[in-house]
Amino acid sequence: LGRPMRKATMLSRMHTPSLLNPSPFTLPKRLPYLLLPLGLFFVITRFVGSRPPVEAYLREDLAAEFHVEEDPHMDLRLVQVVVRHGDRTPIHLLPPPNDNLSWECETEETSGVSLPGARVRPQSLTQMVFVRDQQTLRGSCHLGQLTSMGIQQLMRVGLGLRRRYVDQLGFLPKKFHSHDVFIRSTDYSRTRQSVQSLLSTLYPPETRESLIPIHTHEAKVENMYPNPVRCPRFPERRKELYTRQRYLDKQKDMEGLKREVARRLQVELADVPPWDALYDVVHARVAHDRPLPGSMDDEVVRRICDQASWEITYLYADTQIQRITIGSFLGELLQHMTDIEKGHRGEIFRVYQGHDTTLSSLLSALQVFDGTWPPYASSVLLELAQKRRDASLHLRVIYNGHVLPFPFSPSSATNGYCPLHIVLERVRHLIPNDAGLQEECQARGSSAQKPNQP
Repeated sequence: LGRPMRKATMLSRMHTPSLLNPSPFTLPKRLPYLLLPLGLFFVITRFVGSRPPVEAYLREDLAAEFHVEEDPHMDLRLVQVVVRHGDRTPIHLLPPPNDNLSWECETEETSGVSLPGARVRPQSLTQMVFVRDQQTLRGSCHLGQLTSMGIQQLMRVGLGLRRRYVDQLGFLPKKFHSHDVFIRSTDYSRTRQSVQSLLSTLYPPETRESLIPIHTHEAKVENMYPNPVRCPRFPERRKELYTRQRYLDKQKDMEGLKREVARRLQVELADVPPWDALYDVVHARVAHDRPLPGSMDDEVVRRICDQASWEITYLYADTQIQRITIGSFLGELLQHMTDIEKGHRGEIFRVYQGHDTTLSSLLSALQVFDGTWPPYASSVLLELAQKRRDASLHLRVIYNGHVLPFPFSPSSATNGYCPLHIVLERVRHLIPNDAGLQEECQARGSSAQKPNQP
């Protein structure tokens, strides 16, 4: 995005001198030069002033700084951080001939094997490298692979967390201790690498005396993202929502955009990918300063972003979707908070490395989602603090460095904090027990028809 700006700048350099120097031109001949600044103003305000959501992916210091006012009457007791992985290659493909880019990945996951209690030495490490042009993507990357830019993003997130919780607040010790910090990641290469990048600056090697364990779940039981393997009911419920009139009306409104995308990609209307797939592809390209597919421009990309964000907001606003996708994970987060209330001693800092759907569904369940697709390396911080006056516990949400107030907070709440018991009352209905979730997740053989591809 920004190509119109560069073009305008180039035109300005070409023509502006003729406005400043004496010229024998008559007024009618000079009129185009006199109108040029007005044209430049239109171009700049048109493409820069609108600030489409895609530009959020280019923020280099996402969550590296915190715009948060501290409450002197509160003592921090527990911090839980939920992070999206960093920039990656796309996970979807466009119909031919639009996926002709070559992606180069300079790094891959490094691993090693050692006996329990033994240190992994550099000489024992191995690195997985993909053979060039033998993957789905052209080049040396696979679908959804974390890039060097994504690694740098998570290193900045880790640095921001260290500055806040180690240097500024003194909440965490300067050296890593496993009894203070818990790390969990979904079992994907991009998330494992992301959390390793975060830890490299949160607790650099010189601050550790042992390996940092990264906990994970098998894919079939993972609850940090909408998981159709764990919950077959999820895709059924999604289809049901996609047959409701509100959704169908929205798709009808988007028919013009769909035809425009088909024209710019030079494909048949039936071959246009879903909005989330289009969104994935254009964002991966914009984030890495790669050319947009086909003849797409910034305006088409902005409209694709808006539609994809609308769909994810619509989906995760449904109570049943919240229960069967993120409800059990939300329950785990809240359980750690109530353990503090009961006086149980455990880790005071917990990091969960997940995905865009992890953050969007979690924020929706907490009723603080802003309706914009979470950018790469986004972070949700759940800060649990104790009021000194009465020892009551209060929770606040910090999203990408900014406090998101709960809509149900009492008027007496300050600095984004809401009494924990009120939060529990508002979200308790979203947390299923194991038996209840197993029953809710059973496929029902829904007869709902699959909607037309948006």
